[in-house]
Amino acid sequence: MPRKFTQVFFSLLLCALLNHPVLGQGFQKAWDKTFGGSSSDILLTSITCKDGGVLLAGASDSNGGGSKSSNSKGIQDFWVVKTDENGNKNWDKTFGGSGNDFLQTALQTPDGGFILAGTSNSPVSGDKSVSASSQYDYWIVKINASGDKQWDKSFGGTGNDHLRSICPTSDGGYLLAGSSNSPASGRAPYNKTTSNRGEQDYWVVKINAAGTKLWDKTFGGSNYDYLQTIVPTRNNGFILAGSSYSSKGGDKSESGTAYSDYWVLKIDASGNKQWDKTYGGSQEETLKACLVTSDGGLLLAGNSNSQAGSEKSTNSYGLNDFWLIKTDASGNKQWDKTYGGNNNDYLQAITQTSNSSFLVGGTSKSPASGNKTSALKGDADFWILKINASGSKQWEKTYGGERYDNLQALHTTSNGNFFASGTSNSGSDNDKNAPNRGESDYWLLSLKSGSQDEPDEPDVPEDPTPEQLVESFTLLNADKDSDIQTLANNAVLNLATLPTTNLNIRANTRTNAVSLVFRLSGTQSLERNETSAPYIVFGASGNDYYNWNFVPGNYTLEAIPTLNSQPGLTYKINFQVINQGSGNKIPVAEAGANTTLTLPKNSLTLNGSGSDPDGSITKYQWSQLSGPNTATFNSKEIAKPTVTNLIAGTYTFSLMVTDNKNASSLADQVVVTVNSSNTTTQQVTSYTLMNADTDTEIMTITDGSVINLSTFPTKNFNIRANTNPGKVGSLVYALSGAYTINKSETAAPYALFGDDAGDFKPIALKVGQYNLKATPYTLASGSGTAGTPLAISFKLTRTSASANNSDSSYVYPEEELGEEEPWDIYASDTDPASVVELTNYPNPFQENTTLRFTFAEEQEYTLEVYDLHGTSISEPRQGLALPGEPVTQIYDLSQSPNGIYLVKLITSREVQHLQIIHGD
Repeated sequence: MPRKFTQVFFSLLLCALLNHPVLGQGFQKAWDKTFGGSSSDILLTSITCKDGGVLLAGASDSNGGGSKSSNSKGIQDFWVVKTDENGNKNWDKTFGGSGNDFLQTALQTPDGGFILAGTSNSPVSGDKSVSASSQYDYWIVKINASGDKQWDKSFGGTGNDHLRSICPTSDGGYLLAGSSNSPASGRAPYNKTTSNRGEQDYWVVKINAAGTKLWDKTFGGSNYDYLQTIVPTRNNGFILAGSSYSSKGGDKSESGTAYSDYWVLKIDASGNKQWDKTYGGSQEETLKACLVTSDGGLLLAGNSNSQAGSEKSTNSYGLNDFWLIKTDASGNKQWDKTYGGNNNDYLQAITQTSNSSFLVGGTSKSPASGNKTSALKGDADFWILKINASGSKQWEKTYGGERYDNLQALHTTSNGNFFASGTSNSGSDNDKNAPNRGESDYWLLSLKSGSQDEPDEPDVPEDPTPEQLVESFTLLNADKDSDIQTLANNAVLNLATLPTTNLNIRANTRTNAVSLVFRLSGTQSLERNETSAPYIVFGASGNDYYNWNFVPGNYTLEAIPTLNSQPGLTYKINFQVINQGSGNKIPVAEAGANTTLTLPKNSLTLNGSGSDPDGSITKYQWSQLSGPNTATFNSKEIAKPTVTNLIAGTYTFSLMVTDNKNASSLADQVVVTVNSSNTTTQQVTSYTLMNADTDTEIMTITDGSVINLSTFPTKNFNIRANTNPGKVGSLVYALSGAYTINKSETAAPYALFGDDAGDFKPIALKVGQYNLKATPYTLASGSGTAGTPLAISFKLTRTSASANNSDSSYVYPEEELGEEEPWDIYASDTDPASVVELTNYPNPFQENTTLRFTFAEEQEYTLEVYDLHGTSISEPRQGLALPGEPVTQIYDLSQSPNGIYLVKLITSREVQHLQIIHGD
């Protein structure tokens, strides 16, 4: 039966709280910033910049809008955001080709610019000017301090090559490091020269300051080896660190478990291996980070689900834990530490502080449990620990919203503070101030110490007895002595909807052998002890719960377990009590869709609305949250106000609505992006026929031109559009007639059939009538404002039966020059079935040679070989090529005379030719 909580318990309200230190009380969040577009933006890394700001870098498939100023260029792009020291955006840039481009890491260069590094399977398109192979390759982009691209490079073999880390070298160059399953293959000078050791290997590429490759090295065992990071050592060497499934063999000198282990390899400045070490437990260990410590040793950090054994000294606390190993300079283990709760905790980043301590950060899905003392705030949170030089925890902090927040990077600053960054899809709640822009966003936090010289707080126990831990709280019905619900962190209890207002709370523990101290603070306060189960916050007589009547407000509840007079880990939650009757439901505000304008248009009408499920909207209230202060409303109290006097910038407006019972909605936001006007009207002024062999101009193509291709000293052509100004945001081509192409070009020169930074791709044009139109746009990929297009019609003819090829004296048979068949298209990306590259090696050759080609989609082909008299020297070979998979054919010409031969590759769409040379 219900009993009022006796007055004797209130005597404890007069007592001061025990002198119990709160971990991390010296570090507090200073501010947080959210950046994102309308879709998925995933932060992979961030770096602090020389000016005190931050560069946030990752992958995005969002178009322009929100914080993102440019549309997507392919399936997935590099996206970087530069901020100042206060988290205000300076600029953002998008880089990519037409495929998948995944940025993994970045660094600032001595000139104040940056190198962005990752993996790409894009062909030459967009910002990608070179492709090493048709699979995933390393791709790096050099930009200046303002984010403008200066150059890009690609490196890889015929398999998949995934870049993960970049490191500067003492000679001004860089080491690129990642994983590869490619054999020695690829297109020189971007190729992989060393053969693979196993299924997947460490692959390191040395480049100079201009991005020119100097050498590459491969390291691995017989199985899968995944490199995660590369760091420089004190003697101009480097540490390669990652995870390995390989047993002893190859470059791996030590056996591991049947699962994954940490694998660390030391190389000198020339890439020669000096030693390697393997560390692991009985299950799965995945290395995520490595740094060289102030004593010259290493701190290795990652994740483990192993129990104690081998190099691991502590049992797992949950599904996955943080696992750290400290070694000396030779890789000999000095200590290891495990941190985690009872769920998944994924380490992502480590950094060293000025006093030889370390910050360790990652993502946690665990409540306060194991040796994690901070409560879970959402589905997954940032979890940051500070440990001393011996690995003992000094404090910990959790930051997050109500959903998933995944930490990726930690950086200390010169004043002793630090930045934390990652990906979030939480709204504006808990530690996150801004709402999410799209499916996921970049999230940056600034964390400041109360005092720069504040001493570290006392170490806390690393390995408390698990049986002492409180697992959860349960809200109780004191009328019926029954459970109502689990009382989770940040819960909201509505007294009007609960079955009773006579309530109590039970703490659930792993063992009944402890006693508990309860502390309730907030609108109402309480402190009391419970020495036996059930552990009831407001007391009970056996299973007859006393009742407590909550007053609406905010509360914090702590439970401290004690065993043999030693306190265990505190279990702590926050919750809110409200009393809102069900007679009126909260209305909903809709601020409308995000909008982009281009000056001179400087006004728009906001498309606001409101809804109320059990009433009507009586009031609208607009406000401006951010952006230039020039915006003027015709009214802030109507659903669809007109806003004028907008200038270039990004505005955020907020709408709240009130219903007929005076209940207010949550705020909804809309982002309005205003782009600068173009001072010069963009236009296409003319077209030029280009010699793709010499990259020189042949003639201007005008409307009505009739062009005889046989009069030119080449059969390899391209067409360039000329614009005013010389560089525009992008150019969209539409070619129809004898050949059809629809494509966009982002970078000058604007070549119809593509180019590699001015190296025009060759195409042998089909004769016939053509219509060509090109339209300039202010933004990339045919977005923004259209300029003045140029449309022309022209005709291509060929009156001679021979085509003069600058690379060959071969005279093509007359039937090959007819108007019914396109000639050989070499490296055009205008046809999805085009050959990526038709090559042979060796060339010249003595006895046999290997032909190699790849199609972008499934394609039937016929391969023929002729001498210069047009006589076939081999039976035609036919087959079916699969998308992206190289086809190789070996030809033995040992019985044929030395000389030049012509290879003819025939598909339903095109015919391609290649000269091969038999003999010296």
